[in-house]
Amino acid sequence: VVSLEAHPRVSVVEAALQRARFNVEVVADAKSLVWGKLVVNAAINPLTALLRVPNGELLNRPSARVMMKALADETAAVALAQRVRLPFLNPGEAAEMVARKTAANHSSMFQDVRRGAPTEIDAICGAVAKVGERHGIATPVNRVCWQLVQAIGIGQGLGRGGHRKFVGGQADLRVDSLVPAQHFAGVRAHPAQDGRHAALGPGLGLVDRIAGSNAGK
Repeated sequence: VVSLEAHPRVSVVEAALQRARFNVEVVADAKSLVWGKLVVNAAINPLTALLRVPNGELLNRPSARVMMKALADETAAVALAQRVRLPFLNPGEAAEMVARKTAANHSSMFQDVRRGAPTEIDAICGAVAKVGERHGIATPVNRVCWQLVQAIGIGQGLGRGGHRKFVGGQADLRVDSLVPAQHFAGVRAHPAQDGRHAALGPGLGLVDRIAGSNAGK
């Protein structure tokens, strides 16, 4: 699924994507969609990677559940500072709902850690911590998870942080680029939970990878 932010000229892009057999939807606010996914991914992915458990197991461990809520709340606070209106009222409940619906799934970060591959931790908890710092917002749980998952990468010989590089020099968010940058200048692509959903919004800029685009996978 590709979500396009409503714009007078979006019909051209919508038609092109439909011809390429993408399932397209038009949304009012792409930033809201992207940050909503970031809240959920920040809450689920690092914990499943550190504990090496499927998503639903976080709900069965009281301490993990507390941390999941803290991660979601911190990320939501940063989103608010960025003047983003999230698509839900309760960040912790939204994260728990996704964990429940994808209970048997292994997050993309857990899978990366398990096979010794680079993770998206810098683009998830790292991005939240950096943007939060710019706004004077403390994000201690995101920062600790960021450093711990980085430590796993170093231990696996992936180099400092064990992470993928930024493509566009963006420190806020990164996503899997489903649409080549040269095709949509000034547009950012953001995949969703299934890794096959992108949100495109005018003026957002193309980046590489957002936090745990496959939290549900």
